[in-house]
Amino acid sequence: MKKKPILLYIVYYLLFFPVGLYAQTTIRNVDELWKYADAHNISIVSARYEAEKAKMAKRISYGALLPQISASGMFTDNTALQTTLLPGAVLGKPNLGFIPVPFGQEYVYNGTFSGQMDLMNLQNLYNAKVAKATQLFNENSLANTRKNIYQQLASNYYNYLLMKEAVRLNEANLKSTDSVLLSVQNKFKEGSENEMNLNKAKINLEKIRENLISAQYQMLSAKNNILALLNLSLRDEYNLTDSLEFTQDEISAAFQEDPGTKMAFSQQEVSLRQYQASKLAFMPTLSLQYNYSTMQSNNSFKPFAGGVPWYPSSFWSLKANIPLFTGGTRYWQVKKNKLDLEEYTEKYNAALKQADINDANLKLAFGKAQAMVKRSDVVMHLSYENYIHASNRYASGISSIEEKLKAFSDYIDNQNQYLNNLSDYLIQLYQVKIRQQNF
Repeated sequence: MKKKPILLYIVYYLLFFPVGLYAQTTIRNVDELWKYADAHNISIVSARYEAEKAKMAKRISYGALLPQISASGMFTDNTALQTTLLPGAVLGKPNLGFIPVPFGQEYVYNGTFSGQMDLMNLQNLYNAKVAKATQLFNENSLANTRKNIYQQLASNYYNYLLMKEAVRLNEANLKSTDSVLLSVQNKFKEGSENEMNLNKAKINLEKIRENLISAQYQMLSAKNNILALLNLSLRDEYNLTDSLEFTQDEISAAFQEDPGTKMAFSQQEVSLRQYQASKLAFMPTLSLQYNYSTMQSNNSFKPFAGGVPWYPSSFWSLKANIPLFTGGTRYWQVKKNKLDLEEYTEKYNAALKQADINDANLKLAFGKAQAMVKRSDVVMHLSYENYIHASNRYASGISSIEEKLKAFSDYIDNQNQYLNNLSDYLIQLYQVKIRQQNF
């Protein structure tokens, strides 16, 4: 019996198992999530392109400060030479009046070498400084884009983990409410419980189901949002394997300079260079030019024929340009650029002050959120112990079903408060992590 060729198996695999072709990515923590986004998020990739283009623009502007050198060659075939009427007396034929005489030769070869350099052009110099400041601005803009994407990713990532925890808790609650409802239903059938308590048990069950559906939806929605931010499709597979752990007791690493503040500084720097460059539009420019050319002509097509003379010419020149009046555009441009500089200086100073306040508030908010989630975790576990205690008392016939239902309702309320505090803690946690990043 013949074995199927390996190629056939490959074809079968490609036809019937196309999902295997899509990427499978495993994310173990938020740092890996950020690292993956650095290489794949479209906003970060676009900002990186802009930074590279600004770098090229800076090199172009610095190139304008260098001498401009060029060489050229030209070949001309005079298919019909220009003629001029000359008096016959000039040509020794006075009786013929005016005689048409062609001038020039059929083939002409030219070569030219020229160079030009600005000896004084301060505006070009400051335009280069503008380009350098613009490059810094685009680099800081890239850092700020990364920060914003990091925040969006962390928000969805921690929301995913939070909802995953909420699903776990509500699934456990669902089992408890099912058993409570079953017990109340049996008591109701026996006639030992009233319909009000039965409805309370049913209401608790429906609330848990509602919470579970909401948590599952938000968990899946957060995962899809992460897909979009990572530039993945719905058919790409990736796993989030991290779990919620509270190991950070204090802010250990120092905060880095905020990219938004860096961006404000670089914007101020760009406006400063633009203002300086616009003022130099009133300054004269001085340039040096040198030109050398040579020509050879022949009536036969013999390029660079020996014995045929070349006729060189050369010159050098100094060119001064003194701007006198251009309708006032330069004057008003200087005024406009000065206003821009004042505006961005104010924004930068305000950004510095705001950054310090934001960092101080973040540290306070993180400390509060951390303390609150720890306390609410303790309260939630205590209320669960109360519910277990009430269940045991009810099973022993010591207490009524109302006490058990009340204890369970308190536990659910404290659990929801714990999840709310946990949400606030996670928000402050990823904000702290982002401020510790060196973008």
